[in-house]
Amino acid sequence: MLPTYEIAMTNVNLPYDELKQIKADTNKKRLRAAAVFLICTIILVVTFLNVEYSLLTIFIIVVWLVSLWYTFRVFTKGRAVYNAALKQAVIGALADNMLKFAKLPYESDQYEKYCHYAHDARISDEWIDASELFVFENRHITGEDYFEGKYGVTEFHMSELKITTEDHFSDADGYTTKQRNVAFNGVLFIADFKRDFAGLTVVETNYLKSNSKMGSFFAKMLQNAASTTSKKAKSTIELEHAEFNQYFTVRTDNEIEARSILSPSLMVQLLDFCKRYTSPMMISFHHSYMFVAVWSQKNFIDRGIKKKYGEYDLRNVYDEMAVFFHIIEELDLNDRIRGKK
Repeated sequence: MLPTYEIAMTNVNLPYDELKQIKADTNKKRLRAAAVFLICTIILVVTFLNVEYSLLTIFIIVVWLVSLWYTFRVFTKGRAVYNAALKQAVIGALADNMLKFAKLPYESDQYEKYCHYAHDARISDEWIDASELFVFENRHITGEDYFEGKYGVTEFHMSELKITTEDHFSDADGYTTKQRNVAFNGVLFIADFKRDFAGLTVVETNYLKSNSKMGSFFAKMLQNAASTTSKKAKSTIELEHAEFNQYFTVRTDNEIEARSILSPSLMVQLLDFCKRYTSPMMISFHHSYMFVAVWSQKNFIDRGIKKKYGEYDLRNVYDEMAVFFHIIEELDLNDRIRGKK
């Protein structure tokens, strides 16, 4: 069980002096940028009022556009530097305390509880490819807020990811246009299952649901066609749990193994977790890991940092991280690993 927010914040010290210095330096840079932009704007207006259109006018417009870009960059970068310093100082300590002060059943000397954090890193492409959840061409991946650690005997990795794809369209005249689409925006969580899987099993929450057999059949057919996951898991199977089948679509290339993984107890736990956290999810069991991708339109760390009565409040960050740490608790991953030893 995870500790309360108040306990998790023990000895988590906000670097107010460092943040004040960053804010002061940023404000100086912003004032300089604003002054340069104002001067360039005045010169531009005077030029338009007094000088006929010429190469000089074009030059002044270019200078004004550069000053506009520079001012925008200074303002956005200053906030990014401030947030990076704040996150690096407190988020890692908070996450580490959440695990360090947690109480797990059947704890032994083999149990370790720690979490490392890097605000400017993400899960590697190798992990993303291993998940078989994001199979695209012409993809572009960005991410931040990388966590890795161990909770009990379960090793985990986690970060925010945004994956976009690029499509090219040609018209009748041969002109090509590019279009970028968001293929995934959310968090990828990876937990060591300590079991070597022979095949690939994918579990996806159903965004189309139907109580009738015919409706369910067509809903799952449409979902399979739209799925971003690997087509290696090409066989759709129904399990011995009607409500689970309504909430999830299961595809695999090894039906015997899939039924072994998705035991009655794990199906109940996944169903409970899905009901509690309603964001769309994709789960794969591959190699020896469980990969959980949760869609989210918000930045779960940056937007979780709030100010209350002049003080920073990280309760929302705590709540968001608890969702993923609860995956290890609620799916009994430690017990499953202990049972194999």
